[in-house]
Amino acid sequence: MSRKENTTIGYYNEQKDQFIHSTLHVDMGVHYEKFLGHLAKGAAILDAGCGPGRDVKYFLSQGYAVSAFDGAKEMVRFAQEYTGIDIAHEEFLTYEAIDRVQGIWACATLLHLSYEEQKEVLKKYQRFLTEEGIFYMSFKYGQGSYKKDGRVFYRHQEESFATLVEEVGGFEILEQYISGDVRVNRAEEKWLNVLLRTVKGV
Repeated sequence: MSRKENTTIGYYNEQKDQFIHSTLHVDMGVHYEKFLGHLAKGAAILDAGCGPGRDVKYFLSQGYAVSAFDGAKEMVRFAQEYTGIDIAHEEFLTYEAIDRVQGIWACATLLHLSYEEQKEVLKKYQRFLTEEGIFYMSFKYGQGSYKKDGRVFYRHQEESFATLVEEVGGFEILEQYISGDVRVNRAEEKWLNVLLRTVKGV
């Protein structure tokens, strides 16, 4: 594990209460609708970097089969109690799926990985998806990277993400859209949301 990842995970362990308070009950309805609109009822979903389990709990309530992992031990502990399912304590580059899923949900999590690490994850996670599987992810909107509270954030705009997908291969972009931050007093912060689909034969 890199020093960057250690620092990032350390932040989410140490700031658990603050992070949970600011994210657990925000309205993600628009994003759920777009993602689930591509999946059959009861489909298998992997929540990659699930944090406190907000999205896991919602997907379960809608009848989906959900598996999840997170790299921060304190988040895993809370998410297991909150959702009632086992949450794996793993990181993006070490996680191995047991069964293939129809959808992967990575909400505001891949943004802590460098461009090269993002490529590695996208290539690896293709194997976790069924044919024409759906992959949702979101990034801070912009160019380059910045550091805050010991965490590094790698931003994307439409062009840079399209380049990433082209370099990885095996995915097609279904949709890219910009949204405001749903947390209190953060609406001016913009996010790039992306829905990918695996190309037939991958």
